[in-house]
Amino acid sequence: MERRSHGILTESGIARFSFAIIRFMHDNPLVRSLRNPLPILESLGVERGGKVLEIGCGPGFFTFPAARLVGDSGRIYALDVNPYAVRHVKKRAGKEPSDNIEVLHANAADTTLPDGNIDLAFFIGVPHIAGGLKPVIEELGRVLKPDGKISFHLGRRPEASLEEEMAACGFKRIEADGLIRIFQKESAAHERLD
Repeated sequence: MERRSHGILTESGIARFSFAIIRFMHDNPLVRSLRNPLPILESLGVERGGKVLEIGCGPGFFTFPAARLVGDSGRIYALDVNPYAVRHVKKRAGKEPSDNIEVLHANAADTTLPDGNIDLAFFIGVPHIAGGLKPVIEELGRVLKPDGKISFHLGRRPEASLEEEMAACGFKRIEADGLIRIFQKESAAHERLD
C-alpha cells in the first residue's frame, strides 16, 4: 500500500485497499455459490431492453448478470468513483461476449450521462454516500426518463431515512418487497396510481 512518510494511507492507497476488500467479498467463489444476483436484479426492476445505471458497480458482481438481463437491446452503465473498480470492470467487460456495458468513472452526483436517458438506476450495498444522498438523487432525477425508477436493496440502510430523503427530492415509493424499495418521480407515480 502507498504510505506517506507520516504513516497515513494516501487517497490512492485507500481506494486500492477498499477495492481489494470489496473484490475479495464479491469474487469469492463461496459468495457466488450462495448469492445468485439474478433474482435480486429482477426484483430491483432490471429487465430486457432497459437502459440501467448501476451506482457503485465495485468488481462487477451485479454488472455482468444485469447485462445479460437487459440483453442486446439494453445497456448497463456501471458507475463507480473508485478507479480500481472501474479499471477491473473495464478489463472484464473487454473479455465478455456482450458489448452492452459502459463503465463510467464518475461521482454518482455528476454522472456525465445525458438528460432523460435512463429507465432505472439501482443501488446495492451502498450504505453511505460521500456528500449525502440528496445530490445523487437530484442527478438521477436529471438522467432518468420521465417514468424512470430508482431501486434500492436496503442492506444496512435505515428505511425511514431513505423514504424521507427520497420524498424531499420528489420521489415516491411505489414498491416495497423484502429489502427492495422502488421509487419513481412523484408525477409519474401519481399517473401510475390513477
